[in-house]
Amino acid sequence: PNIFSPNGDGNNDQFLVIGQNLSHLLIRIYNRWGEMVYESNSLKKGWDGIYKGLPSQLGVYVYYVEADFLDGTKRTAKGNVTLIR
Repeated sequence: PNIFSPNGDGNNDQFLVIGQNLSHLLIRIYNRWGEMVYESNSLKKGWDGIYKGLPSQLGVYVYYVEADFLDGTKRTAKGNVTLIR
C-alpha cells in the first residue's frame, strides 16, 4: 500500500515494512524538501506520521528501505507513500 492515515482509528495508522526472514531493516522517510522525517531499524514499529512531536503535513513522502535477510542476501527498495488523515 502507498497510502496511510495516522488518525487513530486503528486502520493504517502506521507506515510499516512487513517481511519474512528479515535479520535487519533500515527505513528512512523524507518530505518533499528532502528533509528526513523518520528513521528506524525496528521490525515492529512503523512511522506514525509524527515529526518533531507534531503531526506531519498531508502529502507524498519518499521512503528508502535497506533489508538484510537471514540467508545473507540484501535488498533495497524506494518509493513513495501518501499521508492522509
